[in-house]
Order: sequence, then structure tokens, then C-alpha cells
Amino acid sequence: MQGGNALSSVRGRAEMRRFFHERNLYLLLSLAIATVMWLYVASIQNPEVERSTRVNLRLRGLGSNLIVVRAPSEVEVRLRGPRSAFSSLEGVEAWADLSGLYPGEHRVPVLVTVPENVRVLGKEPREVVVVVDRKARREMDVEIEFIGRLPPGIALGEPEVNPPRVVIEGPQGEVKAVQRVFVSLDVNGIRSTQTLTLSPRVVGARGEFVQGVEVVPSAIQVKVPVKEEFLVKVLPVLPVVQGSPAPGYSIHSVAVSPTTVTTQGPGRALENLAFLYTLPVDIEGASSDVVQEVSLQVPEGVQAEKTQVRVSVAVRRSVAAKVLKEIPVRLTGVPQGFRAKVEPGTVTVILQAPPPALAQIAASDVTVLVSASGLGPGRHTRPLEVHAPLGVTVIEVVPRTVTISLEEG
Repeated sequence: MQGGNALSSVRGRAEMRRFFHERNLYLLLSLAIATVMWLYVASIQNPEVERSTRVNLRLRGLGSNLIVVRAPSEVEVRLRGPRSAFSSLEGVEAWADLSGLYPGEHRVPVLVTVPENVRVLGKEPREVVVVVDRKARREMDVEIEFIGRLPPGIALGEPEVNPPRVVIEGPQGEVKAVQRVFVSLDVNGIRSTQTLTLSPRVVGARGEFVQGVEVVPSAIQVKVPVKEEFLVKVLPVLPVVQGSPAPGYSIHSVAVSPTTVTTQGPGRALENLAFLYTLPVDIEGASSDVVQEVSLQVPEGVQAEKTQVRVSVAVRRSVAAKVLKEIPVRLTGVPQGFRAKVEPGTVTVILQAPPPALAQIAASDVTVLVSASGLGPGRHTRPLEVHAPLGVTVIEVVPRTVTISLEEG
């Protein structure tokens, strides 16, 4: 009896084990099917793709006393992985290990780090050329390079440079190549003291700009003291005649003595002053020569060595005369490649002709020419050539000469 019970117990335990074994088998089979289904769905919704992308190249491990002179900034990497992994490419990094390098040129392998589910299929280039040099620094004085032309009567004091010296930092070779540090100061039109912030530039022995170095500080303050000086200028004197001679008489000539006067004054006052007028000489009703001592019309702030001049107006019987003021001077024969300026730009022309003919003459009928042909750079005094209509005599042109200024450009 006891033996039968024992046999039944063994059979029961075997059936239980078989039951649990079959149950576990079903569970594992279900899990495997679910995994395959998940992978199948995932492969449809998030398939594996290949991408080529450019990645910034990071440089690591360089000694503290060294600096990279030249190295590529990017490499191209070809990757494979789930499409979702390429939405931002976070975790993809290209780098080169510069540990143990010394000054010179080296070929260094490119290493690529990617996320766990992404594979690297290739990289271009596989190695990069890196040029390394020792770090260097040196102090240098800051020079000032003036460009442009100061206005007349303007002088510059000693500029104040802050700071007067800068530090040049960078690769040893480039730092050694720097021969000069300067800032460019444009003085065109400057008329008052100014404080300017300028960027320093560095050049080598042949004047070439040196690249790859840093200037500390990167901005320089320059205070430029400006003072106005007195100019000395010799100006022609233009007599002013008003009124008309007696009937049957006309102006034969007009003369002034002296013909020029030396003036001095601030540059701003003299810069555009080309001549000095006299006060009017009245010849109304005159039947003989008129000679008067008259004052000059001197602008405020300008001093003249003479304040009075003698104006002689010769009055003759016969033909009539006509005074045309502000006749423009036309410049001819300017050499190619030059800029020219005429001072004064207008003149006074006195004409003589029978009254009927003279009445028909206007300023546009008279041409005043001056030739710059054959002249070189600088200031030149040249005579005027006056053309009037047929039958009209040119009695006088005031002034008789003008100044031609020629400069290349």
C-alpha cells in the first residue's frame, strides 16, 4: 500500500514539471514572436539609413606651451543607423589626439565617436595634417601712420597713444615675422582735437600683413591735438569801379597799385579767399582820368600788409567801354591723369566798342581761357587768353594771370 502511494507521488511531480516546462516554453515562444514583431514594426517605422555629414574637428591633448598653426576645421563622416538617430546628430564627434606632438608638421589619425546605435562606415580624410608651433609673445610699440592731407592752416600736435605698447601673441614663427605695429589715422578734413578708437595692424619686413597672431589689446585710443595756424597768402587786388563817365567818354583802362597784397590769417579764413576787392571807385560823369586811394575789403580775421591801394581809371573820349564781372575761367590742356584747379575761377573783363555793338554784348559772349598744356604737378601762374566778338576790343582783364594747381590722381 505504501509502495503504491509513493509511485503515485512520483508520477504527480513529473506531470507538474512537464506542465511548467511546457508553460515556460510557450512563454519564451510568445516573447520571441513579440520581439520579432517589434523589430519588424520598428524596421518599417524607423529603418536604418546611411548619412554623410561634415563634422567639426576637435583637437585634444596639445601641450600648454604649443599652439596649432594649421589644421582642417572639418572632416566628412559616413554613418549608418536608425533614421531617428540622425535627427540632430547629437553625440557624433570627430577629434584628433595631439598628445606628445612637438613643433612641426604631423599626420594625425581622425577618431570618430558616435551614439551606441550608430556605426561609422567611413571618414574622409582618415588622417589630417596638423602644423604645431610653440606659443610666443612679445611687446611692441604702436606707430601712427598718417593718411590724407591736412586742411590749410591746420597743424597736429604730438598724438597720445593709449596704450603705447601692445602684446603680440601667437605661433613663434608668425610672432617673429612681425616687424611693425601701427594704426592708420586719416587727417582729411580734421579741424579739431579728436580722440579716436583704432584697430592696430601688424606687418612683416616687406610690408605684408601677418596673419595668425593676436594683438592685445585689439583697440587703441589715439588723441590727436589739432591747432590752427596762421597762413600767409599773396592775393591779387581787383579794383571795383562804379558809375559811368560823361556822355561821349569811356573807360580806357583800369590799373591798381600794388597789384597784389600779402595777407595772413587763420587757415579757415584764407582757404577759399582767392583775391581782395577794393572799395568802389566812383567815375560817374568823369571826363578825365580818375585816380583814388581806396581801402581794401579785407574779411574779418584776415590781416593785410596794406590796407589801401591806388586805383587809376583812364577815361578817354570815343568808344564806349563795358565791365563784365565774374566771367568764368575755362581750363584747357590738362594733362591726362591730373586733377586741376584754377584760382581765381572768375575774372573781370573790360571791353571797348562802339556803343551800339557794346550794348548787345553779354557775359556769355566773352570766353576766358587758360592753358595747362605742358605743365607738371604743382602750382603755376599762367596768363589768360580772352576772346570777344568781332569788333570788340578787350581793354583789360583783372587779374591778368591765374594760378593753376595740378596734382596726380
